[in-house]
Amino acid sequence: MKKITKISSLVILLSCFFVLTTTNVFAQKEKPSPRYGHTFVTVNDTCMLLFGGDNGCKAIINEFWAYNKDNSEWEKKELDNPPPRVKHSAAVKDNKMIIFFGGSPSGLLSDIWQYDILTNSWEELPSGGAGTPEARKGCTASVMGNKVVIVGGETASGLTDEVWAFDLGDYTWEQKASYIGTVTGHAASVYNNTLFVFGGSDPPSFRNDMWSYDLRSNSWSYVNAGGSIPDESAYFGYSSSGQYFYIVGGNNDNKTVYDKSYMFDINTLTWVELGDDPALTQLAAAFTGDDMGNGELYTFGGLDAQGTVTDNFLCYSTINGTWTTVNTSQLEDTERTIDIYPNPFNNIITISGTDINSTVYIEIYDVLGKLVYVRNYKANEKEINLDSFDKGKYILKITNGNMIRTDKIVKR
Repeated sequence: MKKITKISSLVILLSCFFVLTTTNVFAQKEKPSPRYGHTFVTVNDTCMLLFGGDNGCKAIINEFWAYNKDNSEWEKKELDNPPPRVKHSAAVKDNKMIIFFGGSPSGLLSDIWQYDILTNSWEELPSGGAGTPEARKGCTASVMGNKVVIVGGETASGLTDEVWAFDLGDYTWEQKASYIGTVTGHAASVYNNTLFVFGGSDPPSFRNDMWSYDLRSNSWSYVNAGGSIPDESAYFGYSSSGQYFYIVGGNNDNKTVYDKSYMFDINTLTWVELGDDPALTQLAAAFTGDDMGNGELYTFGGLDAQGTVTDNFLCYSTINGTWTTVNTSQLEDTERTIDIYPNPFNNIITISGTDINSTVYIEIYDVLGKLVYVRNYKANEKEINLDSFDKGKYILKITNGNMIRTDKIVKR
């Protein structure tokens, strides 16, 4: 049986050191630390919620964050949060985020928690019925009317093809028609009362097929998709907006981490490749905008191609068709700023700032994480000649003392 990507103990230790010792050279307000296996969902036009995950230091966490799109600020919500978990699932109904299951330091979970944005509080929901799903991680959770449908996942006995519907009115479970094969790390979207499920891990291979589920007839149908169909993969970030279903990154059974993103148009059953972004897996995504696909797809965190835990915060504009790194608001009482321009660039990129007069360490990595440029300098402004670089995307890392910033740059 082929196995999912493993992370070496050395990389884990290095990423732990990074998390504990670095801050941002631009004096940004507090933001979430690097993590993977978390959830990130949109609850209204401006607010996105991030919960849990694994910080790569053998620590499964229960941190809860809200990102406000209007002022570009993160807020850490230190409430009576649910227990720590990773690879859980999240759904949104009536401005409430509901999280299901997940893995914890003590094992798999079967609990359900709901956060109400209006009361700014959590509550654990009851769970009953003629039968209830066993504890699991890696399933999807999708709202269909007044029910949340979960598909697949990993239980104590292995992967499952089970499908369950949780009634948000009386908090009871009902088992539904099984999925087409066992699966975990897949993606799901609901449109016009139909659930669409794509990809995932189904040992000994990964998959790139899509199936639709009708709750009324309790039946599954194969979706004959066309266009630029993504490779067999799992553990991507995913989100949706009306008829448009997005997936970002992921990895395959050969341990390749992808740097591509795609949009699936449910009305035409067609996949479109959106463009490259840093190679990431086990990240999370949230869409904010209207139901016509006009808006932004945000992604946070994940593991890069070397298995390092990241805090990459990226945004894809469906209107402009471009990816950018999201820089959150700076502290109002600081003048520490920096510019990186032009971006995209042809051969030369300039780094300038008002508070970069000590030794600055510059590293540039390609999208696979290979170090391709490194240099020290002492100056307020620095031109970097990259005429020998191939066209494409790179990650620029700037270190000033114990403070670090990373940005995506593009050579055209």
